[in-house]
Amino acid sequence: MSLLTIIILGIVEGLTEFLPVSSTGHLILAGELLGFRGSQSGTFDIVIQLGAILAVVVLYFGRFTAVAGGLMRRDQGAIAFTRNIFLGFLPALVIGALAYKAIKAMLEKPVIVAVALIVGGSLSSSSSEWPSVSLSPASRRCRGRLRSALASLSVYR
Repeated sequence: MSLLTIIILGIVEGLTEFLPVSSTGHLILAGELLGFRGSQSGTFDIVIQLGAILAVVVLYFGRFTAVAGGLMRRDQGAIAFTRNIFLGFLPALVIGALAYKAIKAMLEKPVIVAVALIVGGSLSSSSSEWPSVSLSPASRRCRGRLRSALASLSVYR
């Protein structure tokens, strides 16, 4: 792997990680375009994303510690926040566990990754324009979580 490839993939990761798009999908496509494939590219994708994870931990450290302290005190806001994070993550966990082999096989095919990025982007950008019916606040939150989970599953990070 050349230094130029590393720099380009680093820029792709940096530009896509904090946007509502799949940074992994973009890394897969950029790696394919640069001829960077195989197990080495998978390892690189994981290592480069550790930097983004560390940045999130540093950026939100105060929030994480406040929520952890709130959980210890049984604060309702912290409990609701943690529950909502879990509920938003649960569909991806279940589907990922059940369809791991199929998802892994699809991520090896750049055409499928490109289509998933397009579909996921279309769902994400159009979801705010979906017609709304009169729902209770709890139902709206649930529907919002479902939309978000479906959109994130379509690009499966």
